[in-house]
Amino acid sequence: MTVKRDLKRIIRARMARTGEPFTKARQHVLRARRESQGATPAPPAAAGPEPSAEPQLEATAATAVMSDASGPTRGAQPRSAVVLEAAVLRRGARSMRVRVLSTGEELTVRARELWHVMPGHVVTLSLVRQWRQRGHVYGAGEVQGARVDVPALGVPPLGLQAHGPLATEERSSPASEKPRATHALEVAPRTAWEMQEVPPRIEASDDASDLVLESLERKQRGDFTGALRALMALVAHDLRCLDAHAHLGNLVFQSYPEHALLHYEIGVAIGDFALGPDFAGLLPWSLEGNRPFLRCLHGWGLSLWRLGRIPEAARVFERLLQLNPADEQQARRCWAQAQAGNAWDADEGAP
Repeated sequence: MTVKRDLKRIIRARMARTGEPFTKARQHVLRARRESQGATPAPPAAAGPEPSAEPQLEATAATAVMSDASGPTRGAQPRSAVVLEAAVLRRGARSMRVRVLSTGEELTVRARELWHVMPGHVVTLSLVRQWRQRGHVYGAGEVQGARVDVPALGVPPLGLQAHGPLATEERSSPASEKPRATHALEVAPRTAWEMQEVPPRIEASDDASDLVLESLERKQRGDFTGALRALMALVAHDLRCLDAHAHLGNLVFQSYPEHALLHYEIGVAIGDFALGPDFAGLLPWSLEGNRPFLRCLHGWGLSLWRLGRIPEAARVFERLLQLNPADEQQARRCWAQAQAGNAWDADEGAP
C-alpha cells in the first residue's frame, strides 16, 4: 500500500505540473521508474507528444519527475546543472526573481551568496533543480557571476528631450577650485536635455501608489524592510526606474556602502545607455527628469570615495559638474576633497 500511495503522489504531482490526464501521467511515471531501475523502457504512449519542460531545463523521463509543493519527489534522480543567463528583477536574502534572457521566462531562484547581486544585474546561473508550485516556476542553484550589461537586459533606452542651448552659469568659485575639464565647456552654451523619467507609480489594488514616497515614509519610521520591499517592487516593474536604484543605494549607504555602490552603478549604466558615448550636452538639475540619474551619479561618487577609491570618485564628481554646472548637489566640494586625496568623511557628503 505504501508503494501505491507513493506512486499516486508522484502521478498527481506530474498531473499538476503538466496538466496531463491520469492515464498519460501514469504511463510516463511508470516508464521513468522502469528506466531508473534499469528495465527495458516501454513504448511511448500514442496520445501525442509529451508537453515540453522548461526550455533550459529539459530532462530525460527518468529525471523529469519534479517536486511537488512539499519538496522533492522520492526516487527522483538528481539532474545535471544547466547554465543560463538571466536579468535580475528583484532580490531577497536567499532568493531572486529573474528573467531568462534567451526565452523571456520569469522564475524565482533560490541560491546562497546573493549579497553581490542587485536588480539590473545580468547573472550567470547554474541551476540543478526546477519545480512548479501554485502556478509559479522556481529553481535552485548558484550564481556563477554577475555583471552590469544594460544592452543584454533587453530594455529600450530612456528617451531624451532637447530643451535648447543653456548658458552654464556656475556658482561663483575660484578658478583653482574648478575641474579643468569644465573650463572648456564654459566657453559656449550647450544644449540642455531632459532624461525620460520612468513614472514611479504602479497599480496597487485600485489606486496608483507612489512607491518611492512610500519607501521614504517607511524609512523615516524605521521600517527599513518595508522600504526595501517597496523599492524592489518598483524596480521589478521597470528596471529603468533610476529613482528606485538611487533610493535603494541611499537606503543601505550608511551600513553597506559596497552594496550601495552596486545599486548606483547599475542606475548610472542604465542612464549612460540612453546618453550614448558621445553625449556632450547638459543635464540640469532644474529639469526634474534628470534628477534620478544625477542622484545615481552622486551616490556612485560618494560610495567610491567612502570605499577608498578616491581617484575614481574624483572623476565621477568632475563628470557631475560637466553635466550640471549649477551644482545643486555640491559635487564641487566633494571633487576638491577627493582631488586632494582626502578620505571620505561623514560630514563631507552623504546621499
